[in-house]
Amino acid sequence: MKNSTRALSLFLSLMMLISTFSGAIPVFASSELNMSEQQNVGITPDSVPIKKNPILLKSVIDSGNCGEAVTWSLDSDGVLTFEGIGAIYNYSSNDQPWASMKKSIKRVVVKEGVTKIGNYAFYGCVNLENFELAESVKTIGARAFYDCDSLVDVVIPDTVTSIGEYSFAYCDNIESIIIGDGIQTIAGYAFGDCASLKAVTIPLTVKSIEYMAFYNCSELKDVYCEFTKVMWNSLVVENSSECNQYFLNATRHFETKTEAEVLYSGNCGEAVTWSLDSNGILTFEGIGSIYNYSNDNQPWAALKKSIKKVIIKDGVTKIGDYAFYDCIDLESFELSKSVKTIGTHAFYNCDSLVDVVIPDTVTSIGTDSFAYCDNIGSVVIGEGIKTITSYAFGDCASLKAVTIPLT
Repeated sequence: MKNSTRALSLFLSLMMLISTFSGAIPVFASSELNMSEQQNVGITPDSVPIKKNPILLKSVIDSGNCGEAVTWSLDSDGVLTFEGIGAIYNYSSNDQPWASMKKSIKRVVVKEGVTKIGNYAFYGCVNLENFELAESVKTIGARAFYDCDSLVDVVIPDTVTSIGEYSFAYCDNIESIIIGDGIQTIAGYAFGDCASLKAVTIPLTVKSIEYMAFYNCSELKDVYCEFTKVMWNSLVVENSSECNQYFLNATRHFETKTEAEVLYSGNCGEAVTWSLDSNGILTFEGIGSIYNYSNDNQPWAALKKSIKKVIIKDGVTKIGDYAFYDCIDLESFELSKSVKTIGTHAFYNCDSLVDVVIPDTVTSIGTDSFAYCDNIGSVVIGEGIKTITSYAFGDCASLKAVTIPLT
């Protein structure tokens, strides 16, 4: 009895202790605690290590308008961005809205919709390292990147069709330039005084390089041509006073083609077409006559210096007047039996012709047709000819032998 009473007393004492401290013992329904629950159980934010990953946002330093519907903004990373529709205004050397911030500009981004970079747009941005142009940009204005000394490698997109005078002049650290397929003329002084320029890539589309375009580019050693050696002769390079001498004296690297590729073609008669390939062969196909032309209005006039050989295929009946006038590099021609007439001045001043054979099927050669072909040494006239017209071979200074048929 005594032992039973003592056991009951201990049990009651234990229950009282549990009852006294039950409010201080938390019971968790979940292992996940929010911040307020952590604070309730004595856990504070300071007692838990938190890994910090701050996100640094670019901030716009300044912005404004720079065209009828074009805006600009410069951010804290030095990126100058243009957005909108149409052209960026033309400026002079230091009146751009961002003129006071030129030294902060590291990169230029011109977004889709903008069509023109105005004159002097980035003139004197000496810390500009690169630029990105959308496909909508067609024109780079005069002096647009003048004196941008931090540019090193310049790529002009294929969609740009015009670069202005002095556009990249005095960019002292440009080492290489790739000109896109949209350019036909490299304007005067476009890359003048680019003292570190070593290599230039010229596309097939370029037809002329104007006065001083590469003036004083004394380190220019390599010109990479995206066309064959034959086509080089069609490139007009202004070099008065040796203003582009470094360009012309550089090593030329031409494309090599195992098979001839048609480079240009078009119509030249009611049912006659022409094509010029990468080997300099000008071919005519179809039915009927090649049109008559004057001195320099043939469809292939700009390509005359690239023409090495002429082939007239069966079906073509007449070579029009002035057809190959002044093709000074034309070395030979091949006429099908269908050709009956060679027009006036057709081969006038073709100085690379040496031996001329007129097929028996030709019945008429026009006046001055082979005049002033300075290097013709022999002429064989076919049996179809009854009359040799006036001045047909006049002033052929090297002519030594002529074969005349019975007809």
